Amino acid sequence: MLSLRNMVMKILRTLCMPNLMVKPPNGEAAVLPTVRRDAEANLAPPVAEMISPLSSDPQPVEGDLIEFEVKGPSEDGDAEEYDKNDDLAVPLKPLSREFIHQNFPVPSDILEIDTSTFDTQAVIKKYGYKFDDTPNVPKRRALLIGLKGTTLKGSYGDVDDMKALLKDIYGFQDEEVMVLKDENPGSILYPTRQVVVDHLFILAHSPREGDRLFILFAGHGAQIEDLDGDEADGLDEVICCADGKIIVDDQLHDIIVKPLPKGCRLTAVFDCCSSETGLDLVQARPSASPHLSALDLQFNATFASGALDLPHSFTSESNGVPKHSDGEVVLWSACLDNADSHEILIDGGKYKGAMSHAFVQSIRQSTRQSYGELLESIKQSFKRWHVPQVPQLTSSHKLDQNDLFTV
Repeated sequence: MLSLRNMVMKILRTLCMPNLMVKPPNGEAAVLPTVRRDAEANLAPPVAEMISPLSSDPQPVEGDLIEFEVKGPSEDGDAEEYDKNDDLAVPLKPLSREFIHQNFPVPSDILEIDTSTFDTQAVIKKYGYKFDDTPNVPKRRALLIGLKGTTLKGSYGDVDDMKALLKDIYGFQDEEVMVLKDENPGSILYPTRQVVVDHLFILAHSPREGDRLFILFAGHGAQIEDLDGDEADGLDEVICCADGKIIVDDQLHDIIVKPLPKGCRLTAVFDCCSSETGLDLVQARPSASPHLSALDLQFNATFASGALDLPHSFTSESNGVPKHSDGEVVLWSACLDNADSHEILIDGGKYKGAMSHAFVQSIRQSTRQSYGELLESIKQSFKRWHVPQVPQLTSSHKLDQNDLFTV
């Protein structure tokens, strides 16, 4: 019998033909279902994930754009179960702890990070940054990370587009934006895990009320077995660095979310697979109207029938200790935790991450949008481009969908 992972890969090889594209009716962009932002080159890919071998004959725009879904192990444990009716009406079955342990191994080289002893001033000096940290004056600071690895093509463009957006619309200066790309292995800024961790600490260094922080991660994401009990689905989300090593969502939370004080705002965009709860933000369940959180903002049934029934996976506690931040943190993520994100080919032959491109284009078209309006605009872009993924919005606090979005 083939293992679940091997069968998934067999399906991908069989159905995802190289350079297969789907041209939406208006020709605006094409989704490349073979260019996924997961960590296949670094880790075992998620097994309960959305797989999208779109045919050359696009499905109707108002129909279900996902051809089938791998549900996980069947009752006998030897084969997958498929969404044969293509309606996504049945939520994913929980994976057993034994199955997760066997198929989502935790790497042996997880980095131990002590946030209380990390010398951020030393790493600022190491990289030669000259920030204007005038006491009692709110600051702007951004970290933009673009990793192509061996499979992605649009990550550098995503970083460039996001930097231009921050400068043009939100007043960021060049010296306030840190950029990491995996284009030069000899550079001191080559985004190995340690370099990325260093810059995460720099991003959140000496936070104060009024600070405006921003982070983009455009690259590969994946899942591993959860070891501290804060994930209802038993899986932690991770981002992958240029040296093939990972940073776990718990660590991201501890470095850039937990230390933020009241009145400090962090806006995050994660354009990678398995990104829904990439920062382990506590407002990940529906809240009373007019407030919203992740489940309130998933696609409606005209795009992916049944998506509203998918359970959220984060419990907000680690080893019984609630996760908390006094800051205002919002994460715009490309897809559900168990799903893939995709790249698109736009007019002019350039590749873009679908989430990054939709986020940037929507804001450039209208700089005054509420959180709900911006998310809806991103959804509509995905539908128009035939991108088979569900954008997510989670936060560290109750978020009124009518509030005006800003960085």
